[in-house]
Amino acid sequence: MTKVMPSAAYIAWCKDLPGDEPARLRKELAPAHFVHIETIMDKIRVAGPVRNENGETIGSMLVFNAESEAEARALLDRDPYAGAGLWESVEIHPFLPAAGEWIGGKIW
Repeated sequence: MTKVMPSAAYIAWCKDLPGDEPARLRKELAPAHFVHIETIMDKIRVAGPVRNENGETIGSMLVFNAESEAEARALLDRDPYAGAGLWESVEIHPFLPAAGEWIGGKIW
């Protein structure tokens, strides 16, 4: 198997506010959110909602192709969900995709 050398990646964990407001905001803003995602698709390795055991969305997880945390944050800050204050907290960290079918193997 060929070694896969990852480019710079950042993972963003966006935790929803508590209560019913996030579900309402997601429903209202989904079309604009999807347009935004489509405009930055070349910067996204994988993204989607995070759900609890009951299937309720509790946040969002995105892995960006980005050269810096500032670039990843700028991509995220332009999302309508961020602009509406949907997320209680946002954590962005450097991420090393090291193994798995999504990266085509392993890096060692």
